[in-house]
Amino acid sequence: MKVSRVIGVAAACCLLAGCFEADQDLTVDEDGSATFRTRIAMEASVVQMSEDDGDFCSPEEVPAVDGVSVEQESFAEGSMEVCTVTASGPIDRLAEWIELDQGPTGADGEMGEAPTIALRREDSDYVFSVHFESSPMEAGADDPMMEEMKPMMVAAFAGRSLDWSVSAPEILETNGQLSEDGKTASYSVPMASLLDEGFKDRLFEVRFALDSPGLLKRLLGN
Repeated sequence: MKVSRVIGVAAACCLLAGCFEADQDLTVDEDGSATFRTRIAMEASVVQMSEDDGDFCSPEEVPAVDGVSVEQESFAEGSMEVCTVTASGPIDRLAEWIELDQGPTGADGEMGEAPTIALRREDSDYVFSVHFESSPMEAGADDPMMEEMKPMMVAAFAGRSLDWSVSAPEILETNGQLSEDGKTASYSVPMASLLDEGFKDRLFEVRFALDSPGLLKRLLGN
């Protein structure tokens, strides 16, 4: 399962029904090992109706990288079908896995609706980013019927969101929400906000270090 592709396709299919939610969490340890977990949930009725039903939680499309183990699970949770993919390994190898999981952008622009997720090394630090380049709602932005349906759609989206978090020994910089202990950065996109704002110009970025700050650094506060 190409994680980003499924997020993009699911969002395009489900914006009218409020039937989709997703979260991704990156956890990094001081020894350089890391785990990237994705959870995607869709209404079971939509999964069954979709032409891409077989791609929703297909193990054949999970990329393989030496040193990275991948566990995939699908199960029912109320009226939702849930798919989880957990990739674990050395952080540099995991970065390769995330890049492969993006998949190439096709000529038809299929990946244009999906967020671009990246994990890269910059000197001794690492940077994790999520970038939205386009919105599946843009095509119907000028449709009067879409405007009339917005109140119902906003109600259907209540409580649903796209969420990301990064936990590491030390978060150096982020434009997301930083936890009190300075070790977790989180970012959430309410589904309802996509109706008016779309995915454009949305960026979540976290710069982090593998080493936790020493006592002197904590005392100095920098």
